[in-house]
Amino acid sequence: MKIFLFILPLLSQPEKINILIEKGLEASYVEDYQKSRLYYDSIVKLYPEHPAGYFYKAALLQLYMMDFVTDSKEKDYFRLMKRTQKICKLQLKKDKYDKWANFFYGSSLVFTTIYQGWHRRYWKAFTTGISAYDYMKRVVKKDRFFYDAYLLLGAYDYFSGRVSKYLLGIKPFGSIKQGIEELKLVKNKGRFYNITATQALSWIYTEEKNYKNAILLAKALVNKYPHGRTFRWQYAASLSKAGKIEEAFKVYTNLIKDIKKYQNGNITNISQCNLEIAKLYLKKNDTTKAKIFLKKVLIHKKDIRRDLGYSDIVKEANKLIKRISH
Repeated sequence: MKIFLFILPLLSQPEKINILIEKGLEASYVEDYQKSRLYYDSIVKLYPEHPAGYFYKAALLQLYMMDFVTDSKEKDYFRLMKRTQKICKLQLKKDKYDKWANFFYGSSLVFTTIYQGWHRRYWKAFTTGISAYDYMKRVVKKDRFFYDAYLLLGAYDYFSGRVSKYLLGIKPFGSIKQGIEELKLVKNKGRFYNITATQALSWIYTEEKNYKNAILLAKALVNKYPHGRTFRWQYAASLSKAGKIEEAFKVYTNLIKDIKKYQNGNITNISQCNLEIAKLYLKKNDTTKAKIFLKKVLIHKKDIRRDLGYSDIVKEANKLIKRISH
C-alpha cells in the first residue's frame, strides 16, 4: 500500500490524479457512470492513501442516485465519504491548514449537505453546510488562488443571505452578491468545479429572476453536453420561469424520450416532467391539457418516490388539479 503521501509535510495531489478526475467528470456529465467510475477506481488503485478517489466515487454515486431518484447506493455512498474524511483527518492532525486535506474534507461535507437537502432534511443539511465552511476558509487562507474552494464559500454566502426563505425563523446573515461573485470566480477559473458552479449560478439566477443570464448559462452547458440529461433539467426550469413556454415544452418532451430510453422509463422522472408540462399549460391558461398531464402524474402516484427530491410531486399535482377543478 502506498503511504508515501503522508510522509510529506503537505498532502500533495499529483497531476496524474488531476487528469483522472477531469476525465471522470467529463464522463459523468453525460451520465456515463461506468466509464467515470473506472477513472476514479484508477485513482484509488494508484493512490490508495489519497482521499480524491474515494471522494469522487462517492460523488458519482450521489449523481447516480439523484439522476435515477433512488437511495439504493446510500450505504456505499456514506462508506466512501467516511473513508474520505478519515484519510483527511489523519493529515489534518499533522497540519490543520493542509490545503488538500481541508479541500476534500470540506467537499465531502458540501456534497453530504446537498444529499441531505435532496432528502428534505433541511436542518441537517444546514448544520453540515456550516461546518464545511471552516474547512474551505482554511484552503483559501493557505492558497487564495485555489479557485475551486470558492464553490462552497459562494454557495454558503448566497444561501446564508437567503436562509429565511428555506428555514423559518433564521435571519439572513450572508451576502447574496458576494456569493454570486464567488461562484462566478469558480465558473471562470476553477479546474474541477467550474461546470458545477455554472449550473449553480444558472439556478441562482433563476431564483433571483435574472432569467436572461440563467438561460444563457444553462444553454451553454446543454450545448457543451448535448447527450447529457443533468443540465437539461435546469435549462427547462429556467425557460419555464422566464415564460418561454414552447422552448421549455420541447426540452421536457425530449427529456421524457431519453428517460424512457436510458432510464427504463423511470416513473418519478417522467412524472416530474409531466408535472412541469402541466404547469406550462396553466401558464397558457389551457386547463384542459393541464389536467391531462396532471392525471398522468396521479395515475402513477403509487410508483413515484415522494420522499426524494426537492418537492412532493404527487402533493403538488393534487393541489394543482383541485385548484383548476373548482
